[in-house]
Amino acid sequence: MPTKFSPLLSVVIPTYNESTRVSEIISQVKKSQYVKEIIVVNDGSTDNSRRLLAKISGITLINHVKNLGKAAALKTGLENTHREFIAFVDADLTGFKTYHLNKLANKFFEGNNDLVLGHRTHDVIWMDWIGFNLAYTGERVIKKRILHLHPEIFSQPKYLIEPAMNTVFFAKYNVASVSLNGVGQVNKIWKKGLSGLMEDIKMIVSYPQFLGLINFINQLKFAKQLAEHES
Repeated sequence: MPTKFSPLLSVVIPTYNESTRVSEIISQVKKSQYVKEIIVVNDGSTDNSRRLLAKISGITLINHVKNLGKAAALKTGLENTHREFIAFVDADLTGFKTYHLNKLANKFFEGNNDLVLGHRTHDVIWMDWIGFNLAYTGERVIKKRILHLHPEIFSQPKYLIEPAMNTVFFAKYNVASVSLNGVGQVNKIWKKGLSGLMEDIKMIVSYPQFLGLINFINQLKFAKQLAEHES
Protein backbone atom coordinates (compact mmCIF):
# COMPACT_ATOMS: atom_id res chain seq x y z
CA MET A 1 0.00 0.00 0.00
CA PRO A 2 1.24 3.51 -0.73
CA THR A 3 2.28 5.87 2.04
CA LYS A 4 2.42 9.65 1.91
CA PHE A 5 5.99 9.25 0.63
CA SER A 6 5.09 6.82 -2.14
CA PRO A 7 5.68 7.72 -5.79
CA LEU A 8 2.42 8.28 -7.62
CA LEU A 9 1.33 7.42 -11.12
CA SER A 10 0.15 9.31 -14.13
CA VAL A 11 -2.37 7.07 -15.87
CA VAL A 12 -2.85 7.36 -19.63
CA ILE A 13 -6.01 5.87 -21.14
CA PRO A 14 -6.26 5.91 -24.95
CA THR A 15 -9.77 5.46 -26.28
CA TYR A 16 -11.43 5.14 -29.65
CA ASN A 17 -15.20 4.61 -29.88
CA GLU A 18 -15.39 3.06 -26.40
CA SER A 19 -18.16 5.23 -24.95
CA THR A 20 -19.91 2.19 -23.46
CA ARG A 21 -16.83 1.06 -21.54
CA VAL A 22 -14.40 3.90 -20.89
CA SER A 23 -16.38 5.52 -18.06
CA GLU A 24 -16.14 2.39 -15.91
CA ILE A 25 -12.40 2.09 -16.55
CA ILE A 26 -11.92 5.71 -15.47
CA SER A 27 -14.06 5.14 -12.39
CA GLN A 28 -11.92 2.19 -11.29
CA VAL A 29 -8.66 4.04 -11.95
CA LYS A 30 -9.83 7.04 -9.92
CA LYS A 31 -10.18 4.91 -6.80
CA SER A 32 -6.52 3.88 -6.71
CA GLN A 33 -4.36 5.47 -4.03
CA TYR A 34 -1.45 5.39 -6.45
CA VAL A 35 -3.02 7.68 -9.03
CA LYS A 36 -2.02 11.33 -9.15
CA GLU A 37 -3.52 12.22 -12.52
CA ILE A 38 -5.53 10.62 -15.31
CA ILE A 39 -4.93 11.60 -18.94
CA VAL A 40 -7.62 10.39 -21.33
CA VAL A 41 -6.83 10.68 -25.03
CA ASN A 42 -9.90 10.48 -27.22
CA ASP A 43 -8.35 9.39 -30.51
CA GLY A 44 -10.86 10.86 -32.95
CA SER A 45 -13.85 8.83 -31.80
CA THR A 46 -16.94 9.02 -33.98
CA ASP A 47 -19.38 7.89 -31.28
CA ASN A 48 -20.45 10.06 -28.34
CA SER A 49 -17.16 9.61 -26.45
CA ARG A 50 -16.17 13.26 -26.64
CA ARG A 51 -19.40 14.49 -25.14
CA LEU A 52 -19.43 11.77 -22.48
CA LEU A 53 -15.81 12.31 -21.45
CA ALA A 54 -16.26 16.07 -21.24
CA LYS A 55 -18.70 15.49 -18.37
CA ILE A 56 -16.30 13.43 -16.28
CA SER A 57 -14.48 15.37 -13.57
CA GLY A 58 -11.00 14.64 -12.32
CA ILE A 59 -9.43 13.81 -15.67
CA THR A 60 -7.42 15.67 -18.27
CA LEU A 61 -9.18 15.10 -21.59
CA ILE A 62 -7.30 15.52 -24.86
CA ASN A 63 -9.20 15.12 -28.14
CA HIS A 64 -7.54 14.18 -31.41
CA VAL A 65 -9.40 15.69 -34.34
CA LYS A 66 -9.01 12.45 -36.27
CA ASN A 67 -8.02 8.88 -35.47
CA LEU A 68 -4.22 8.72 -35.36
CA GLY A 69 -3.75 5.27 -33.85
CA LYS A 70 -2.79 3.92 -30.46
CA ALA A 71 0.89 4.89 -30.61
CA ALA A 72 0.00 8.50 -31.31
CA ALA A 73 -2.63 8.52 -28.56
CA LEU A 74 -0.16 7.16 -26.01
CA LYS A 75 2.46 9.67 -27.13
CA THR A 76 0.00 12.54 -26.68
CA GLY A 77 -0.91 11.23 -23.24
CA LEU A 78 2.71 10.80 -22.22
CA GLU A 79 3.59 14.33 -23.31
CA ASN A 80 0.91 15.68 -20.97
CA THR A 81 1.86 13.72 -17.85
CA HIS A 82 3.61 15.26 -14.84
CA ARG A 83 4.88 12.18 -13.01
CA GLU A 84 7.92 10.00 -13.66
CA PHE A 85 5.98 6.75 -13.43
CA ILE A 86 3.31 6.02 -16.01
CA ALA A 87 0.51 3.48 -16.22
CA PHE A 88 -1.06 2.69 -19.58
CA VAL A 89 -4.57 1.22 -19.36
CA ASP A 90 -6.75 0.26 -22.32
CA ALA A 91 -10.34 1.49 -22.50
CA ASP A 92 -11.87 -1.74 -23.81
CA LEU A 93 -11.29 -3.99 -20.83
CA THR A 94 -13.79 -6.21 -19.06
CA GLY A 95 -13.59 -7.02 -15.37
CA PHE A 96 -10.95 -4.39 -14.63
CA LYS A 97 -11.03 -3.20 -11.01
CA THR A 98 -9.06 -0.80 -8.85
CA TYR A 99 -7.17 -3.64 -7.19
CA HIS A 100 -5.80 -4.72 -10.56
CA LEU A 101 -4.14 -1.33 -11.02
CA ASN A 102 -2.93 -1.43 -7.42
CA LYS A 103 -1.42 -4.85 -8.05
CA LEU A 104 0.49 -3.53 -11.06
CA ALA A 105 1.71 -0.53 -9.07
CA ASN A 106 2.75 -2.62 -6.06
CA LYS A 107 4.84 -4.91 -8.22
CA PHE A 108 6.42 -1.95 -10.00
CA PHE A 109 7.42 -0.02 -6.89
CA GLU A 110 8.35 -2.94 -4.67
CA GLY A 111 10.43 -4.79 -7.26
CA ASN A 112 12.54 -1.93 -8.61
CA ASN A 113 11.25 -2.74 -12.09
CA ASP A 114 11.41 -0.63 -15.23
CA LEU A 115 8.31 -2.21 -16.74
CA VAL A 116 5.51 -4.32 -15.28
CA LEU A 117 3.04 -6.05 -17.58
CA GLY A 118 -0.53 -6.89 -16.64
CA HIS A 119 -1.47 -10.45 -17.59
CA ARG A 120 -5.16 -10.58 -18.51
CA THR A 121 -6.44 -14.05 -17.63
CA HIS A 122 -9.97 -13.83 -19.07
CA ASP A 123 -8.97 -13.73 -22.70
CA VAL A 124 -8.62 -15.96 -25.77
CA ILE A 125 -7.22 -19.24 -24.42
CA TRP A 126 -4.83 -20.15 -27.22
CA MET A 127 -3.38 -16.63 -27.27
CA ASP A 128 -2.78 -16.90 -23.55
CA TRP A 129 -1.18 -20.33 -23.92
CA ILE A 130 1.46 -19.09 -26.40
CA GLY A 131 2.21 -15.96 -24.34
CA PHE A 132 0.60 -13.50 -26.75
CA ASN A 133 -1.83 -11.97 -24.26
CA LEU A 134 0.94 -11.12 -21.82
CA ALA A 135 3.57 -10.07 -24.35
CA TYR A 136 1.24 -7.58 -26.04
CA THR A 137 -0.91 -6.44 -23.17
CA GLY A 138 -1.86 -2.78 -23.04
CA GLU A 139 -1.78 -2.71 -19.22
CA ARG A 140 1.71 -1.53 -18.31
CA VAL A 141 3.44 0.49 -15.60
CA ILE A 142 6.63 2.02 -16.87
CA LYS A 143 9.36 4.62 -16.29
CA LYS A 144 8.86 7.74 -18.36
CA ARG A 145 12.55 8.59 -18.60
CA ILE A 146 13.23 5.33 -20.44
CA LEU A 147 10.45 6.02 -22.91
CA HIS A 148 11.99 9.42 -23.57
CA LEU A 149 15.25 7.68 -24.46
CA HIS A 150 13.47 5.68 -27.16
CA PRO A 151 11.14 7.95 -29.17
CA GLU A 152 11.12 5.40 -32.00
CA ILE A 153 8.65 3.38 -29.95
CA PHE A 154 5.94 5.92 -30.72
CA SER A 155 6.61 6.13 -34.46
CA GLN A 156 5.04 2.74 -35.15
CA PRO A 157 1.76 2.51 -37.11
CA LYS A 158 -1.38 0.61 -36.31
CA TYR A 159 -0.97 -2.03 -33.59
CA LEU A 160 2.79 -2.11 -33.26
CA ILE A 161 3.56 0.01 -30.21
CA GLU A 162 3.61 -2.95 -27.80
CA PRO A 163 6.03 -5.10 -29.85
CA ALA A 164 8.19 -2.00 -30.41
CA MET A 165 8.21 -1.29 -26.68
CA ASN A 166 9.04 -4.92 -25.94
CA THR A 167 11.99 -4.79 -28.32
CA VAL A 168 13.53 -2.09 -26.14
CA PHE A 169 12.55 -3.30 -22.68
CA PHE A 170 12.87 -7.07 -22.99
CA ALA A 171 16.47 -6.69 -24.13
CA LYS A 172 18.04 -4.64 -21.35
CA TYR A 173 15.64 -3.49 -18.63
CA ASN A 174 14.03 -5.06 -15.57
CA VAL A 175 10.66 -6.47 -16.56
CA ALA A 176 8.08 -8.33 -14.49
CA SER A 177 4.41 -9.25 -14.75
CA VAL A 178 1.40 -9.75 -12.52
CA SER A 179 -1.75 -11.75 -13.07
CA LEU A 180 -4.89 -9.66 -13.59
CA ASN A 181 -7.41 -12.31 -12.65
CA GLY A 182 -10.78 -11.92 -14.32
CA VAL A 183 -9.68 -9.17 -16.69
CA GLY A 184 -10.31 -9.55 -20.40
CA GLN A 185 -10.48 -7.40 -23.50
CA VAL A 186 -13.32 -6.94 -25.96
CA ASN A 187 -12.00 -8.28 -29.23
CA LYS A 188 -12.67 -6.40 -32.43
CA ILE A 189 -14.93 -9.15 -33.73
CA TRP A 190 -17.40 -8.30 -30.96
CA LYS A 191 -17.16 -4.60 -31.80
CA LYS A 192 -17.37 -4.76 -35.60
CA GLY A 193 -18.32 -8.29 -36.59
CA LEU A 194 -16.53 -9.75 -39.62
CA SER A 195 -14.56 -6.58 -40.31
CA GLY A 196 -13.37 -6.68 -36.70
CA LEU A 197 -12.25 -10.29 -37.11
CA MET A 198 -10.21 -9.28 -40.14
CA GLU A 199 -8.62 -6.47 -38.10
CA ASP A 200 -7.69 -8.92 -35.33
CA ILE A 201 -6.09 -11.26 -37.88
CA LYS A 202 -4.16 -8.39 -39.47
CA MET A 203 -2.94 -7.32 -36.04
CA ILE A 204 -1.67 -10.80 -35.15
CA VAL A 205 0.03 -11.22 -38.53
CA SER A 206 1.61 -7.77 -38.35
CA TYR A 207 3.68 -8.66 -35.27
CA PRO A 208 5.95 -11.32 -36.83
CA GLN A 209 6.09 -9.21 -39.99
CA PHE A 210 7.35 -6.26 -37.97
CA LEU A 211 9.65 -8.13 -35.60
CA GLY A 212 10.75 -11.00 -37.78
CA LEU A 213 9.64 -14.51 -36.90
CA ILE A 214 12.57 -15.29 -34.57
CA ASN A 215 12.18 -12.08 -32.55
CA PHE A 216 8.43 -12.62 -32.39
CA ILE A 217 8.90 -16.12 -31.00
CA ASN A 218 11.50 -14.83 -28.53
CA GLN A 219 9.08 -12.21 -27.21
CA LEU A 220 6.45 -14.89 -26.68
CA LYS A 221 8.99 -17.08 -24.88
CA PHE A 222 10.07 -14.19 -22.70
CA ALA A 223 6.44 -13.52 -21.74
CA LYS A 224 5.88 -17.19 -20.91
CA GLN A 225 8.92 -17.09 -18.62
CA LEU A 226 7.58 -13.99 -16.88
CA ALA A 227 4.24 -15.68 -16.32
CA GLU A 228 5.92 -18.56 -14.48
CA HIS A 229 6.96 -16.11 -11.73
CA GLU A 230 3.71 -14.15 -11.42
CA SER A 231 1.91 -13.51 -8.17
